[in-house]
Amino acid sequence: MKLNDLGLIDSGAFLSSPNQFNRVDQLFVFDNAAPGINKAPSATYYYSGGAWRKFGQPITTDFGNDIIPAGAGFIIRKGATATGATSFWKNSPTY
Repeated sequence: MKLNDLGLIDSGAFLSSPNQFNRVDQLFVFDNAAPGINKAPSATYYYSGGAWRKFGQPITTDFGNDIIPAGAGFIIRKGATATGATSFWKNSPTY
């Protein structure tokens, strides 16, 4: 599924970051083709300036068309909030 199609931004479950050095919410994607315990993510994404950005890549590139492969694991790391509010994400099927 493409990052743009996850609905994280539209649902409000994922917050935009002001810049690359102050990432609020992050999406860690793990490659399950390589077995391991406590392995590092294969990609780290954040949303900033109206587009998906990839950590370690040029900040002018939109990675919204990057695909999270079927069976890949991912973790959403939420930034701290002043109120401690809970965020809900509903990803309804598009078929």
